Amino acid sequence: MPYFEIEGKGKKSGRKWKPRVHFAKSEQSALRKAKEEGMKPENVRLMGIWHCVRQVAGCSHKNRDNSSRQDIVKQCKDGEPLMLKHEIGNRYDKHAIKVLRENGDQVGYLPQDLAHDVIEGYWKDSGCKYWAANLGMEEINGYSDMMTIRILLVASYVSVSEADFSVIVKQHIANEGLSWARDKRIVSSPLEATEFAGSNEKTTAPTRSSNSGCLNVLLTSAIALGAIFHVKQAANLIGDGGYEIDLMLLAASVVIIVAGPGRVSISHVAKKIPRFLH
Repeated sequence: MPYFEIEGKGKKSGRKWKPRVHFAKSEQSALRKAKEEGMKPENVRLMGIWHCVRQVAGCSHKNRDNSSRQDIVKQCKDGEPLMLKHEIGNRYDKHAIKVLRENGDQVGYLPQDLAHDVIEGYWKDSGCKYWAANLGMEEINGYSDMMTIRILLVASYVSVSEADFSVIVKQHIANEGLSWARDKRIVSSPLEATEFAGSNEKTTAPTRSSNSGCLNVLLTSAIALGAIFHVKQAANLIGDGGYEIDLMLLAASVVIIVAGPGRVSISHVAKKIPRFLH
């Protein structure tokens, strides 16, 4: 499923749209999208080269050899080339792409949505080539004591010439203000695949510490038990002196202890709650 770039005027306002990328299974699908938005067919074109700047995911986990990715991140240098490998058979994400240093140490994974775009938009058709570099360290969102790296990724079809690929990469290097990379010789690498060997980590955002959360729930359970058996003597379930509310609180606490807070929790939705409040 290739990428198509659409540029033109909106059918209502008449203003010029900025170039946008449309993910389409075919050129016909892209043309239909352009028609829906009142754009001329000649403004639909195949996007052979694509780039983005994102945080690397999974940097808080350990690798399968028990090495700390946090230690590896801190060893990375600005402008350091990075390698990518498509991890076929990953049971958490079929599009998973590992991010590695040149010595083979794994830093983390491409974010899931980005890996999906690379595999479905480029690699799946006829393979793709890429160039990736470390733009520097920064805090993982919501974590002041954990670091990740920002990655500049340029991907293209293998049919794109090395000369065109190099020109585009250098344009993006200039746009990012990367003085250390302007004189670098740009050489693309084919995106290779590797088999998934089994792991206990996912390619999503780092799992938040739940120790303090569990303590809070245990404390709530203890208070509910005290209210039922000590204060109200477990005399009546309902009515005056009934312990139905305390029992409901106890049941809710047990559910959270067993199943975890999950996707309905404020911590999961907000993602930027300071760590000491978890």
